[in-house]
Amino acid sequence: MSPQADAQLTEQARKRLLAEFENLLGEEREIDAADRDALLRHFTDALNDPAILTAPPADADTVRESLRSTLELLQQNRVIGAGDSANLKRQFEEPLESESMQRAMEFAKRRSSDGEDKALEWLAGQAAAAKADAAPQTLGQDAIPPHLAGSLQARRPRR
Repeated sequence: MSPQADAQLTEQARKRLLAEFENLLGEEREIDAADRDALLRHFTDALNDPAILTAPPADADTVRESLRSTLELLQQNRVIGAGDSANLKRQFEEPLESESMQRAMEFAKRRSSDGEDKALEWLAGQAAAAKADAAPQTLGQDAIPPHLAGSLQARRPRR
């Protein structure tokens, strides 16, 4: 992909994220207009920071620590309560534990360190391994425990 295409994609992603965040803030009735504007301004500044494009990919522990400190800050400023904090923490951490998220983070690291081609090669290998693991296994009679095989033999109708 050309640098111009990358820049356009990045700009589209920024606009989409900003619109989603603005909608999310609009749904929160507990946040007043001034706080909403301040949060939106901080989010916009963060999205426009050139360092966001060159930052190394985050790992799950880094994301968890960032989430913890953000939730703590929101609680200290009385934007959310302890219950909301616990719910948000759970909602963000559960996906971090998923295989697909682990694979995505590993792909991002490999893309950053080894290049896109090597990372895509690794990802294709992961997909092939997952497909092989999901393939139905044929079981021979030896795979059935003896006590179960005997029970099945005894229940077969006799002709």
